[in-house]
Amino acid sequence: MAVVPVSSVLQALEAVSADTGLVLPPLLRTLVVNDATVYGPDWSRTWRERCLGHAPPPLISCYEVEWLDAAGIHATAAEWLNPDFQQGQRFVPFAENGAGDVWCLVPLAGTPEPGVALVAHDSEESEVAYRSLADFACAQLLLALADLSHWVQDERLSVDEACQVVRTDVAQVAAGLDAATGRWLCALSQAQPQWREVSHGPRARPRTVLSLLPDAALPDALTRFPPPDAPALAITAPWDCAPAIARSAALLAAKAPPDWRILARDPGRKLAALRAHQQEHGSTLQQAKAAVDDFIHQNPNPTP
Repeated sequence: MAVVPVSSVLQALEAVSADTGLVLPPLLRTLVVNDATVYGPDWSRTWRERCLGHAPPPLISCYEVEWLDAAGIHATAAEWLNPDFQQGQRFVPFAENGAGDVWCLVPLAGTPEPGVALVAHDSEESEVAYRSLADFACAQLLLALADLSHWVQDERLSVDEACQVVRTDVAQVAAGLDAATGRWLCALSQAQPQWREVSHGPRARPRTVLSLLPDAALPDALTRFPPPDAPALAITAPWDCAPAIARSAALLAAKAPPDWRILARDPGRKLAALRAHQQEHGSTLQQAKAAVDDFIHQNPNPTP
């Protein structure tokens, strides 16, 4: 995969798209236009103002979606999710979750439109979760509508502000969806917020969440976006890919002590040779001196 300088998220995605042959969905182009998905270095200072503005970063309400910037897209595609390191499998990375797993476009058999997979960085296999980027966006927005709690509990927004963030996000993403789906999502987002008790599994402890979806509405809504019938993806971990292996080898080489034999050939570096021998072999000074002297005796420097 060629190293191509890029100046925007869209250019980075287009470069990976050209390398892999995966077509960028129009929705993705719409979402990232003008670097709308870039948080920027001042995010920690401006996030509240931007989230409550008229055009927050798309999918900002989705807890498991953090957009990659141009450099992140290129580095992920070049150094990890590269066909050369992934048995020829093709990926276009565009976002990640908080655990370092990466949302990617992936090819689907029988259709020109790519699906979306969450590629786990620490698992040998990953599933293709969505039939399209639109399905991915809709499902993530439904999850956001079902649980706004972190906006209130972690980010310290009011209930009204939390609802504003999610509703604005839904509206701006819905504009890039088909009209019927967009209207449906927007209608769901206009419900009145309620605190509900939910439990994720028979043994899970119930918890109370702020929600814009009625009881039991989330599972029914998610059935509109089923996963494709696609095989799991065999994934090579990032640390097992060639660039990471090369970096590790270089780091080990940089940390390795100098070869005492090379140092011993230089009369002015005999003391350094003794120390290097001690470091390599755990020898005493007397043992190191004997070894270095013996090496010098057996390997005399050529006479000028």
